[in-house]
Amino acid sequence: MDKIATSNNTAAVMHFLLSKFFFTIVLLLLNFVNTTARVYIFLLADIYIKNINDYLEEMAKTIYDYWFVQFDFPNENGKPYKSSGGKMVNSNGHIIPEGWTFCKVQDIISNICTGLNPRDNFKLGTGDIKYITVKNLTPNGTLDFTGCDTIDESARTIVHNRSDIQIGDILFASIAPLGRCYLIQSEPTDWDINESVFSIRANTDIITPAFLYLYFMSDAFIKHATSSSTGSIFKGIRINTLLETELCVPPLSVILKFKERLACSCCRSRIHGFQYTKNSFSSRWTSAR
Repeated sequence: MDKIATSNNTAAVMHFLLSKFFFTIVLLLLNFVNTTARVYIFLLADIYIKNINDYLEEMAKTIYDYWFVQFDFPNENGKPYKSSGGKMVNSNGHIIPEGWTFCKVQDIISNICTGLNPRDNFKLGTGDIKYITVKNLTPNGTLDFTGCDTIDESARTIVHNRSDIQIGDILFASIAPLGRCYLIQSEPTDWDINESVFSIRANTDIITPAFLYLYFMSDAFIKHATSSSTGSIFKGIRINTLLETELCVPPLSVILKFKERLACSCCRSRIHGFQYTKNSFSSRWTSAR
């Protein structure tokens, strides 16, 4: 695992440096080209950003899998825990590392909310606040505002009184296909969510938002949640079913070390706030067209 982690760290640093260089050049070029050329620059930037995001998302998932699925997190000597003979115990039929616990999602979160559907509450298309639905959540952990409905500020106030979304919350698409989540990294001042999107807040006395986000994006969770989905037309997972879902939770000290590993791997560009996404170019794209 150490060799793989070192390789991932090196590759991530190269991606980070190339990204900084790439976007510096893009921003400089925008000052010297005509509208047609800008369109091509935005297309190139969009492709490049998607590749970066996909790479970093996969890296984060790989590290999560090593640590929390295969149980090969670093022991006190920096060696893979399970592969190096770390003590495993039986917890209600689950073989897990000593000191870890098996609990339910409801035991490790401090809040779960949804947005609000229009119905008699407000009308769509009346302002410039983006109204996020499950279709705007992508499998690689980003928000795609393409085709997004809009609401006005008064409607957003009504929605926000219910959703209460804030930095650190995880947006969760409750309608299949599952495994579409987004970790809020900056203040959501110009968008909010509808009723089919859950907003989940980690209990940071027990876990970190990044740990919970990657759990919801893991293959094991998606497989379990999909098998628990209900609905005749649109299959999805209900809040109570999600809250009852069981998972293996390590001590907070291990999760905090995992957070440090993500930061060292430059995965913070997806998990901890590196803000190069295609949405940051959306307003310029519109004006360029």
